[in-house]
Amino acid sequence: EEIEYISGIFFDITDRKQVETELYTAKAEAEALFQIVEKLLFGLRGKKEEVALPLTEEEPPSVEDIFDLSKALDVVAGQKELFQEIAHLFLENLPVHLNQIQEGIAKGDARALEHAAHSLKGSAGNFGAKRSYNAVFLLEKLGKNGKTDAAGEVLTKLKMELNALKKEMKKHLTGDDA
Repeated sequence: EEIEYISGIFFDITDRKQVETELYTAKAEAEALFQIVEKLLFGLRGKKEEVALPLTEEEPPSVEDIFDLSKALDVVAGQKELFQEIAHLFLENLPVHLNQIQEGIAKGDARALEHAAHSLKGSAGNFGAKRSYNAVFLLEKLGKNGKTDAAGEVLTKLKMELNALKKEMKKHLTGDDA
């Protein structure tokens, strides 16, 4: 009887430690998520948007200009699993964003172009994707200025940059960093 009692206490302690560990993990994940949301909502306030000059065709882009893993991990407070989840969502939703941009251009709807480009710009910025960011930023400005007729060429450039971004991101999602 005494052995059963001690055994029961041991299992209660083990269960309690497991619950404490799960709570600690959940708390850490919640804090990291809060930091991400805070960065996304407040981190860009007061900062002037900066667009680098486009690289010429003679200059091959650096990997960091296409996709900056350290920047992407900073946004998610270093949590690789959360980065992977957000990256998968980005890649999954990318066709929707591009379709919205294409529709805005095709219909000559500058406001739709501006809004669709703005949404994609934020996502690209979260991954440190300077080249994609720059192209979509330009599309956003064309939409803002009502110049949808000039957006086709920039959209072609954006698609090229996004293909490079997807390729680099997928390397990090599959573990093929070479």
